Amino acid sequence: RTTLTAVPRWRSNPHSPTGVLAGPDEEAGVWDEAFWPLATGTWTRGDHRLGSVVVGSLTKLLACPGLRVGYLIAPETADGDRLLAAVRAAQPGWSVGGLVCEALPDLYVNGKLTLGENIADLGGVMISHAAYQKALAGKKVSVNANGGLCELMLRDHLLKNGMKIEDVQLVVLPFPEQEKALEQGGIDANCTVNPFYASILSNAAVGAKVVAEGMLADLSTPVIQDGIYGLEEWIGKNGDAIAKFTAVMDKSRKELMADRALLEAASVKHLELTPEAAKNMSLPIVKEEMTISAADVQRVLDSMIKTGMHPGPLNGADYLIQ
Repeated sequence: RTTLTAVPRWRSNPHSPTGVLAGPDEEAGVWDEAFWPLATGTWTRGDHRLGSVVVGSLTKLLACPGLRVGYLIAPETADGDRLLAAVRAAQPGWSVGGLVCEALPDLYVNGKLTLGENIADLGGVMISHAAYQKALAGKKVSVNANGGLCELMLRDHLLKNGMKIEDVQLVVLPFPEQEKALEQGGIDANCTVNPFYASILSNAAVGAKVVAEGMLADLSTPVIQDGIYGLEEWIGKNGDAIAKFTAVMDKSRKELMADRALLEAASVKHLELTPEAAKNMSLPIVKEEMTISAADVQRVLDSMIKTGMHPGPLNGADYLIQ
């Protein structure tokens, strides 16, 4: 049995899940800066010059799963040189695609990461009033995932104002990282959800303007905005567990909707919001019951087809447990 001593401390910068950047005096043996470029528009904070090891991920930077490309920055010391030599000796070879080979040269220009250049002057969050939406043309707008509901929201609201997704610079950035990116100018607008929405609204350094609400531009009829998914085989074998889970969810949502103080207290305790940010916390619920119909799903699917997110056809009934 071997006991490890003096193991270097690993830390993320920005911190996950809060997105807060590490203070100038904070230290670590290894800094994971996978999201640093997206949050700051620069390659690294430079902790390798202070003796730390820095690791980064181009998969995260380019928001393209499967690239399998990252980097390590070693301290500028003899120990750092030995570390690099050891990593090179242990590193297996693997193939990379043409996509990353094409992207790499444009990421690095005159020693600076191009991602953070041309910071725009729109200090808002999300997307709405027609004037604000049109002002987003050419600006960096963040969603949390390619093909997700935030991308659908962006597409649907833009389409209402005669715009397309190609009219903005789409940036894929996890929800926890978006607030700091807004604050530091790395992105110009974002689509987000609570509790991150509440936190952003309370951040004076961002000065957020809400320019759209609702997953679809037409809210004359309520629309579903999320769901719980499972594989058909698992669903077929776990009906009792699904029923219990649904009952717990239903009980919790009713308790939180009925007691504003409980909602705010839970937001502080479980979501780590400040008491001030918790005042902006809300549950986007307009129906008391948790039932869902094929027609509810179809509205979302129709928007996906209309906005060019999916070629179709899509049938809402295919996505429900009967």
